[in-house]
Amino acid sequence: MSRPNIFVVAVVDSSNFTLKTTLKENEILISKQLLADLLGVLADGKRQYDEWFDIMGLKKSMIMRKFFEEKNDEFKSKSLTSFWRIVHWISMHSVLPRAGTYQEINDHELLVIYFLWKKIPLSLSSLIINHMIMATKPIKSTSSVPNGMLMTLVFKHFGVPLEDEAQDEEMLTWGGEKNVATLKLNPQPWMKKTCTCSNKEYS
Repeated sequence: MSRPNIFVVAVVDSSNFTLKTTLKENEILISKQLLADLLGVLADGKRQYDEWFDIMGLKKSMIMRKFFEEKNDEFKSKSLTSFWRIVHWISMHSVLPRAGTYQEINDHELLVIYFLWKKIPLSLSSLIINHMIMATKPIKSTSSVPNGMLMTLVFKHFGVPLEDEAQDEEMLTWGGEKNVATLKLNPQPWMKKTCTCSNKEYS
């Protein structure tokens, strides 16, 4: 999918969870419901994001030990058990994309892992809009709204012409040989012996 090289300034309404801007004379209003419609998912489910440990009455330290290898106090991605390492990788690349080291596991990524483990419905559109709003906070001067491919769908929905924008048509895949090697997975009974993308063994 195309990823246009467009820069805009958005007005954030944190109370209503919306971002509003005007691009090429087209008014754009991004909301949880719009993202759900574009993704083809329901907008319901839990809407936790910040301080979700306290809201749900949970202790972060106890949760983290559920997903890490035994006898390991280094709470890094490389110390996650194989299955949750894959879930974390997908989360930080596709659900809550971010910059920085991929070994760190932040509270929001842990939220995705925990809700999947407990099979608790989580509002994907709410999670993404909160992530977008957080990205607008002036932490770094180079911060930008994440989920670029989803933003392309937003622009098309509001009729923003993209023909004159630079586009990258490269199709990226998650399960390539390089990504699998980066995860340093230990063979597990539930894993297939070969990667469907490269048709080569994991080990």
